[in-house]
Amino acid sequence: MKALSKLILIVFVVCGFSACHENRFNPNKELTLDEYSSLVNDAFAFNTAKINESIGRMCRADRDTFEFDVQTRQHYLGTEKLLWVSRMGLTPQADTLISYISRAGEIGFSTKRFRLDDIERDANTMRNLAFDKSNDINTVTARLDYNLTKAFLAYYVGQRYGFVKPRKEFNHLLLDANDTLKTTYRQLYDLPTESLDKEGYQHLLEKIAQDSVPDLLRSAEPQGPFYKKLKSMLPEAEGAQRNRILANMERCRWRHDDYPHLHDKYVVVNIPSYRLMAVDKDSILTMNVVCGAQKTKTPLVNSRINLMELNPRWVMPSSVVKYEIAHHAGDSMYFASRNYVITEKSTGKRMSPHQVSFSAFRSGAYGVYQEGGEGNALGRIIFRFPNDFAIYLHDTSSKSAFGRESRSLSHGCIRVEKPYQLAEFLLEDKDKTTLEKINYSMNVRTRVSEDGETAEKIDKSKILHSLRVKPEVPVFITYHTMYLMPDGTMRVYNDVYEYDQVLTRILNKFR
Repeated sequence: MKALSKLILIVFVVCGFSACHENRFNPNKELTLDEYSSLVNDAFAFNTAKINESIGRMCRADRDTFEFDVQTRQHYLGTEKLLWVSRMGLTPQADTLISYISRAGEIGFSTKRFRLDDIERDANTMRNLAFDKSNDINTVTARLDYNLTKAFLAYYVGQRYGFVKPRKEFNHLLLDANDTLKTTYRQLYDLPTESLDKEGYQHLLEKIAQDSVPDLLRSAEPQGPFYKKLKSMLPEAEGAQRNRILANMERCRWRHDDYPHLHDKYVVVNIPSYRLMAVDKDSILTMNVVCGAQKTKTPLVNSRINLMELNPRWVMPSSVVKYEIAHHAGDSMYFASRNYVITEKSTGKRMSPHQVSFSAFRSGAYGVYQEGGEGNALGRIIFRFPNDFAIYLHDTSSKSAFGRESRSLSHGCIRVEKPYQLAEFLLEDKDKTTLEKINYSMNVRTRVSEDGETAEKIDKSKILHSLRVKPEVPVFITYHTMYLMPDGTMRVYNDVYEYDQVLTRILNKFR
């Protein structure tokens, strides 16, 4: 009789966990877990208090610090709602999630970080009703639901928004050596990048109950050709090459508001390549560039070139004045030979080098600029675009640097090898007269040369001081140690700022 009773109970429970619940005449169809528990014996009795107690212990024991791990704990500490288990057992959404995380190796990650072994073991226990004293239904339910949520948030958020937060990591990477009063960092990353806030996490978890999991997971992975190419290279890659591929796959996960491929005409500077590429449909102009030195790295930005200035003044950053110019206080020859002008910031009054001491320069009360023309550090033309770092593309009086293999030399701006060709590229209407004026303005002799040759008599009718770029041309200052060229070839570059190392250190936690 006991065996028969047990068989009847198992049949009832199995029906409760299977498709028979779809019978619209089933009076138990809408039972809650606790109501359902009153119909079965202790081995299959759900107890909300025990489930919540088990989940609480898991939250307290979980030491993972990624934002999606923190949000997992906050969900369960703030609500008693299970997301993946009901009285019918595992939801179909759980099966979809398990299918995705079981293929984590395809993106270079270990399934252990997504707790796949624990999830599959507990899922099989629930499907087969193989509960025992050490793994009773409440313990298994708590552990399974918690681990599924943890895996879902880690996989979806990581694939959709990135496993690494670039703004946090790169903007806390380089201490500002010029700030001696407090600990501040140089801002290196200013790309508009999508992220998920607390409300976004809540909305995401609500979609689990709406059976949106398949669509969410399917849409999470980047779909661009660059990412797909990198992913296809991963199975054969080892060591440093594998790390490089994974780092660049991670960069593809950061979703921005603008990309080069969305435009017919654009300029892109990929810092590790030390190259500028100006693309106008099928026409491509390339040139060497000089980027920021290790202590004054060029920040990553997207913007639009809107102005060209010819023979610009170089207004020195205050850090240059304090830490490079101040040591030459009182040296008139130094300032005169370089065409440097000292001004009092509060009045704009020009000052003699003899009037400003070392300590006065260091106080920040005085500025220095270099007159435009020959010998100017910015060269003969500058290409401006809005940004928060006062950086730009510009010509240079130090042409020899373009022949160096390593070209991390500037204070943060980008020096271009072919400034006239870039100016011509930026013009929508390549009017001959305008081009002649640009050329004349960039080459007219404005100062006495070292060999005593006098300056030219300037034809003011041919001089251009500035020129608006209409329409504005998108400019992308980016950082990829692998880059998919317009012709489909993949180029590989040195990790000149060691940003790949930053990404590898974090991504290794998933390998």
